[in-house]
Amino acid sequence: MCKVTKEGLKNIFYCIPVIVLAALPYIQGPREGRITYVLASLFMALGVGFEEELYFRGYVFNVWRDKPEKTAIIATSVLFGVTHIANIMSGQNIFDTILQIVFAFCYGIVFLLIYIIGKSLWPCILIHFFHDFSSFVCDETNMSLEYKIAAVQTIILIIYMIMLILQYRKLQRES
Repeated sequence: MCKVTKEGLKNIFYCIPVIVLAALPYIQGPREGRITYVLASLFMALGVGFEEELYFRGYVFNVWRDKPEKTAIIATSVLFGVTHIANIMSGQNIFDTILQIVFAFCYGIVFLLIYIIGKSLWPCILIHFFHDFSSFVCDETNMSLEYKIAAVQTIILIIYMIMLILQYRKLQRES
C-alpha cells in the first residue's frame, strides 16, 4: 500500500500536473499570520493528507476491490467527495461546498488512478498534504481571484483526469 517501488517511482511524472494544481493558490500570496499558524497548518495538512489517503485510497478502495475496479473507483471517489459536506459546519456557504464536493470527487478519481498506475500511496499522500497546506496558508480574501484560480484548477484537474483515465484503460488492455 505505501511501499515505494521502482515502477512507482518511474511513474511519478503523473503527479506533476497535480503539484502545479496545488501550487496555484500561491498566486494570491501568503495569508497574514504568525509562524505558529503556519506550523499548525503544516501539521494539520500532514495529518489530513496522510489519514485521508490511507483511509480512502488505502482502506475504502481496497474494501470495494471485490467489485469491478471502475465501481470501486467511483464509489470511493463519491464517498471522498461527499465527506467534504462537513465544511458547511465551519461556515462555508452552500455554493462553495458543492463546488468543493465536485472537486474532491474528481481529485478522488485522480488520486486513485495515480495509486493504481504508480502502485504507491506516497505520491497521493504528499500531493494531498501540499494541496491542503496551500489552501491553509494562502490568502483567500480576494474572492474574484479565488474563483479564477479555482476555475483554472478545475480545468487542469479535469484534463488530467481524462489523461489518467486513458492511461488506465491502456494499461487494462495491455494486461
